[in-house]
Amino acid sequence: KIGEAQVMAESGIDDILIAYPIVGEDKISRLLNLRKWVRKVACTVDSLQGARALSEAALSAELPPREPLDVYIEVDVGFKRVGLPAGKDVVDFALGIQDLKGIRIRGILTHAGHAASSETPEQLLSIARSEAQAMVMTAGMLRENGIHIDEVSIGSTPTSYVLDSFEGITEIRPGTYVFNDSDLLSLGVVSLNDCALSVLASVVSRPSHDRVVFDAGSKTLSSDKQANCKIPGYGVIKGCPDIWIERLSEEHAIARVQPNATAKWNAAAGRKTADRIPEIGEKVQIVPNHACPVVNLFDRFIVTKNDTVIAEWRVQGRGRLA
Repeated sequence: KIGEAQVMAESGIDDILIAYPIVGEDKISRLLNLRKWVRKVACTVDSLQGARALSEAALSAELPPREPLDVYIEVDVGFKRVGLPAGKDVVDFALGIQDLKGIRIRGILTHAGHAASSETPEQLLSIARSEAQAMVMTAGMLRENGIHIDEVSIGSTPTSYVLDSFEGITEIRPGTYVFNDSDLLSLGVVSLNDCALSVLASVVSRPSHDRVVFDAGSKTLSSDKQANCKIPGYGVIKGCPDIWIERLSEEHAIARVQPNATAKWNAAAGRKTADRIPEIGEKVQIVPNHACPVVNLFDRFIVTKNDTVIAEWRVQGRGRLA
């Protein structure tokens, strides 16, 4: 979103791709305003209406640079979110907008988000290969029809981990890989040791022998979870293979005591897992299902190395959703 792009620009990043369709007069104006102090700014398009609005605004902008705005055509390779189907639909759309003077087609872009719901390693690899092949094929068709593109951009952390050929691809956009999370752990592309982000939570109640309650609910862990995630519940509690978070309310994580509930994933930590249940007041580290929304729920990170606090990072982009 533009708000997050502004944070990046304020931090000195001068080549920014907003992988999102920018629609509406106010948002387009803010996008074009970024060009005053950022060397390169681009966004995505997948509709004629959106492309025309961007072009008209760029042409009428009073602020320099008075040159076309770079756009990427968004391609749907199976996620069924935004974007045009790979191949002919993209070519027809490109031919329909190539003469708009206020924009310039810089490339094509996709996000194979459905890869996160893969049930087997073979399915994940198949999706990754299909994503790349569909994009390379579409790029070739565009060039055959006289439409020059510089960039062929693919995304998703899961596919980036397993794809075995990047021929014809100019850019990858994994995001979650910065921290990794339980969803990726479930897919088998990372181990628990690879997961850098965790939420430090305390036991606040032990109301029965088979229930533990932590002070970390949906406002902390988020309720986001991939449909086919093999790990039960809402995150992995490090060193506690006999506990899994069964449900969340806003301020509480209600965990069930069940032998070896998450042992398969806890074992990947490379250390002996605990054989006891934490008592009231004890702290645990919970690796969330999806790191991305969790980042946006906090004002700061505490950075540690070898169990020693070495820094505190402010989440500058928190709440910059528009």
